[in-house]
Amino acid sequence: MAKAGRKGISQIILLLFIFIFLSLILISQLPIFKTNQVEVSVKKSQPAIILQNPEIVQPTTLDQVILLASSSASASGDLLAVDQKGVVFEKADQLADQLKLILLDQKFSVGQNLPASLVSAVVKMKDKLKDFQITVNTSWVFTNILVLNGPPIIIADFNKNVDIQLTALQLILQKAKIDNKELKLIDLRFENPVIKYATDQKKEI
Repeated sequence: MAKAGRKGISQIILLLFIFIFLSLILISQLPIFKTNQVEVSVKKSQPAIILQNPEIVQPTTLDQVILLASSSASASGDLLAVDQKGVVFEKADQLADQLKLILLDQKFSVGQNLPASLVSAVVKMKDKLKDFQITVNTSWVFTNILVLNGPPIIIADFNKNVDIQLTALQLILQKAKIDNKELKLIDLRFENPVIKYATDQKKEI
């Protein structure tokens, strides 16, 4: 009878331990205990682009922005890492291989979001320009206009269909290669893109 009692107590203790173990597992899944996991996830985010808050006199015309993009001097200012979704998630110490994006009409800080259409356009253009073997390290944003420093300088409208603009760019690059002409500037905002050659000739196609 005593043995049966001890056996019953042992089973109760075992069940109690199992209950406590399962309870701890369930509690660990509560959001309050996942803070560290979320923080680790954010820290592991890879920047799609690097945003810079420039310390310059703000240009008021597109021509001034093009002049900035043509200049070999680099802008100074805080660097911020931006992910694929447009979230500014941390300060950046260096540019690495990411495209530097300079917004001329407003400043951003960690935790804010860039417009989705802007981020999507910049990332898509960055990848395609790499395929086209065009080296671009800085993109200036003026209202809804992207000015990429090249060479050649490339101007696009990120509120319009970027794929159509990139298709036009590809055709322009192919034709320039066939004609053995050096491109200086390509403005893709129009149905007939504006082209400027290194010889200062202007042409529409």
